[in-house]
Amino acid sequence: MKISIIAALIFFTCESIHAQNLRLIAKTHSYVPDLVGMSLLEAKKRIKSKRFIVGALITDLGTDATLLDKLIVIKQNPPAKNSKGLNTYIVKGRVIDLWLAREFIIQDTLSKVHDTLSRSKITLK
Repeated sequence: MKISIIAALIFFTCESIHAQNLRLIAKTHSYVPDLVGMSLLEAKKRIKSKRFIVGALITDLGTDATLLDKLIVIKQNPPAKNSKGLNTYIVKGRVIDLWLAREFIIQDTLSKVHDTLSRSKITLK
């Protein structure tokens, strides 16, 4: 009887510590949002809402800042999912870097991929 009471106390103590750790992690960490496909403006808002910092903006435009509003995110670091397909969690306040491209370039590329698949009789579902 004493052993089962001690075991129960240990179990509840461990559960309590686990719950405290989860609350602490929730205060200091957050999952990385999936920003790929968003406009730069949308991605910036999402990054800030999750308490992260917008990092480097990598683009092929050089220093032409007038076109930034017309760009969409094609890659991010850190990624939203890890190699196992699970959400990536990082410390709030960390930087998220974005790779950007012009939307029409992406649409043109998708069109070329579609044409190539059509010619090779491959279908995507």
